[in-house]
Amino acid sequence: ALIQMWGNRIQRSVYLCHLDHDDLTELTHRLTGLIDTRTDAIHILPLCGPCTAATTTLGQATTPTTELYWAVL
Repeated sequence: ALIQMWGNRIQRSVYLCHLDHDDLTELTHRLTGLIDTRTDAIHILPLCGPCTAATTTLGQATTPTTELYWAVL
């Protein structure tokens, strides 16, 4: 999957990606070219430092580092 080259899969269709502005622009452009915009949906959500720090994980999940991440759903 294209997104796996940019980040880590944390659930079947959820990826956690560490992206700067240029990487986000490129990934968004590539994804737009791959999906059928009439039927597919992708949600790209920024996770700020305080949001990432407040993340609770259970089981095998790991807490991301303090770097900023984007969740691509």
